[in-house]
Amino acid sequence: MNLFRKCLPRLVSCVAILTFICLAENKQQEAIALIQHSKQLSDIRATNSPPFRMKANVTLYTEKGPTEGTYTEFWTTGIQWRRETAVGDFHRVEVGEGNKRWVLDSSTEVPPQAAEPERVVQVWKLDPDAWKPGTILDRTLERGVVRCVETKPYFGGGKSALCFDKADGTLAAKVVPFQLPERIVDHTCLYREYQKFGDKIFPRLVRCYDDGKPTLELRVVELTIAGNLGAELFARPDGAQETANCQGFTKAPKAVYTPDPAPPRRENPNRPVVLWMKVGQDGKPRDIKVARSIDKAFDSAAIDAVRRWKFEPATCDGKPIESQINVEVAFRVF
Repeated sequence: MNLFRKCLPRLVSCVAILTFICLAENKQQEAIALIQHSKQLSDIRATNSPPFRMKANVTLYTEKGPTEGTYTEFWTTGIQWRRETAVGDFHRVEVGEGNKRWVLDSSTEVPPQAAEPERVVQVWKLDPDAWKPGTILDRTLERGVVRCVETKPYFGGGKSALCFDKADGTLAAKVVPFQLPERIVDHTCLYREYQKFGDKIFPRLVRCYDDGKPTLELRVVELTIAGNLGAELFARPDGAQETANCQGFTKAPKAVYTPDPAPPRRENPNRPVVLWMKVGQDGKPRDIKVARSIDKAFDSAAIDAVRRWKFEPATCDGKPIESQINVEVAFRVF
């Protein structure tokens, strides 16, 4: 009896550990099943899918008010596609051909949400490692009760989430937190009005919000199977910048060392300098250009600071690749 009493706490601990492991495994299996089922239903870029042409009307909401635009995509395979985004005065052309991707922007000052139309229509290009669940729970959205996969909290407390319709398994919402100067807020995109396309169903309406405030509405007005698309459609645009055409899971570069700029000796501006640059495979910034200027003094101070920044480079399936980004350089008041 004494031996049993001595062993009992260890036995209880072992049972608790095994229970925790089983629950974690079950949670991971459910998350994988939810994501894979949703992709099978709606991933129109999956292997052996037919070529298509997509056109969508886009509205971006900024502090200056709504801006109208369009998003157009021609897709044959993962290694041959063309995308065009036109919002206000800004126009971007992207072409993928083989292992190369070319990007041509009408200006170096890229609107903050210019890449959002492409991201929301390619939401099924997900990295499974990025969606290891911390919690799986039911929530109530406009579409009714949904099943949500939430990650564990990041540094600062924010959590990402994917929510799936419990009736048909389609993606209902994607939530990604981002850091404002004073707090973390949720960037939420809601997927609506699924319609049949071939053997898939695809959402024709996406609405995105930052902390509840609208940032984007994308409505698909055309989605058709494309016939023979001419090779000239996928030729390199004159003046385009070349990067890698990643077929796997991409991760954006992450700044890991960002010393503040030394401001000129006068009142700090109330808005940041925006810089365009490339981040190399070594994580070093290069080809830095001013995308949105304040004046020569503050622009120079911003460039001098960013030259000293260090990044974790963008990756494709875990391998470093060169990338192009815009960064905001704010001048702090001391």
